[in-house]
Amino acid sequence: MKELATRLYCSVTSLNEELYVIDEWMKVASIRTGRAAHCAVAIGNLIYVLGGCVTSICLNSVECFDPSSDQWTDKPCMTYGWKFAGVATSCGRIFVVGGFGDMEFNTLHANCEMFDPVLNQWSLVSCPIMPRAACAMVSFNDHLYLFGGEDANWSKLASVERYDVQNDKWELFGTMPDKLACVQASVLLLPKKYIL
Repeated sequence: MKELATRLYCSVTSLNEELYVIDEWMKVASIRTGRAAHCAVAIGNLIYVLGGCVTSICLNSVECFDPSSDQWTDKPCMTYGWKFAGVATSCGRIFVVGGFGDMEFNTLHANCEMFDPVLNQWSLVSCPIMPRAACAMVSFNDHLYLFGGEDANWSKLASVERYDVQNDKWELFGTMPDKLACVQASVLLLPKKYIL
């Protein structure tokens, strides 16, 4: 049996009922537009990088990375430029929620946009109940779950909202024990043998 090295500060995810511990980097093609405060999501075999900001503006541009060819391509732009938005995939589509629309953090987007990779286009869908930025979003069973973030006054939020993708409807789902902003969330599907 191969002995495993001690690992610190790594991430863990699952795929096809196997656990992956990720702690090494490999150089790939650089993104075309350097950006900060953006969001990224994988769908199919592609990685999408959305929005963010450069020195003086918030971006609405989208780039897509194909690991198999080590190439980036431009995708249709979102309706709005935003930074610190939440993103998740569900039902074969990408959903982007909230975020700030200016460099001074004065414009808080209440919108939710959906990208359909098959149609290669963006469309607006229902808005969350509470506008927010610096929030986390995950997908589970045709629903999106939106956690925490900041409101227009930069106050941290504890609320959780749920979006029904099939019915295009948001609802308040609960409250976290603590108010959190600048958070990340992930759904980790483990084999049943690991669940007690």
